[in-house]
Amino acid sequence: MRHHLLTLLFLVLAGCGSADRSLELLSELDPADEIEGYRLKLGYSALVMGDMTDASQGKMIVERLVELTAWDEARYCAGHLLEANGQDATLHYLTAVCLQNQFQLKRAQEEINRAVALDAGNKKYQQEKARIASLLGIWQQIDSITDLLAGSADMAHYNARARLLVSMRRFQSANNDLNKSLAADAQNAEAIYLKGMALLYSHEYGGAVDQFNQLSQMELPAEQEKLYAKYEEAAVKLSSLDERLRSDPGETTVYLDFSRELSLIGDFGRALHMIESGLGISPDDPRLIQARILVYVQQGEMEKARQAIHYLESLGYQADPQLKELLN
Repeated sequence: MRHHLLTLLFLVLAGCGSADRSLELLSELDPADEIEGYRLKLGYSALVMGDMTDASQGKMIVERLVELTAWDEARYCAGHLLEANGQDATLHYLTAVCLQNQFQLKRAQEEINRAVALDAGNKKYQQEKARIASLLGIWQQIDSITDLLAGSADMAHYNARARLLVSMRRFQSANNDLNKSLAADAQNAEAIYLKGMALLYSHEYGGAVDQFNQLSQMELPAEQEKLYAKYEEAAVKLSSLDERLRSDPGETTVYLDFSRELSLIGDFGRALHMIESGLGISPDDPRLIQARILVYVQQGEMEKARQAIHYLESLGYQADPQLKELLN
């Protein structure tokens, strides 16, 4: 719903003849269905219409769109701002993040190189540059395996390519390869495991439980059993939390519990999404704000973590001393 409305918003505003009409159309949207309410809508409208002159406010809107994974909209707004100031390192970095998440890796590399050239000492930009280079390396490995498969339909190659695709969150493509492996050997433990991981990270927890449960019935080396049992336990917990969320979406504790379990398997983006959803119900819940600080730290977003600590303490609560010490 979120992405549909943002895309619709872009298309409508692009065809509007005036800012007044765009605001009229925006006011007709239900703020409960929008990602950030009227404040973000109006800011986005101003960017699209070319009415925003405050560059810092424009960057805040782009950053928020990136946090909400609205990649197309963030890129459009960043591009609009870069027309006025092509030397803004932050905007090149945010554009690179969007392109990386859309798997346009060559273009992402170009943008992050621009950001680093403008601000070589920024650790976050350097980390993103390294991440994009790593993804490009993985993609080259995928291309190499694809070449091998052109001459030999070895199931081990399908599994190897699927593993790389899962690491890049290309779950549909990974499943296509895994289905071929499992069609040849329904007891292929590696393929079952990778299918479970793809389902786990695409948030299909019930399906992931089924895959890991199948592995638990097999005779496997002890190290593999331990690994598979770990992810089966995570899938079971997440499946249970998913049911709780569906039955009582107004209970903030479930969002907190969900975020903790997601963080344990390294799914920080989804963990942050759960925290934001909980804060949408209870904006000043100190437990959720504290959880957001921790996820920011885990993502390497130290400045955002500091801002969240400042906000928490402005409400009269104390942040975790260990987190504060880490950020000093």
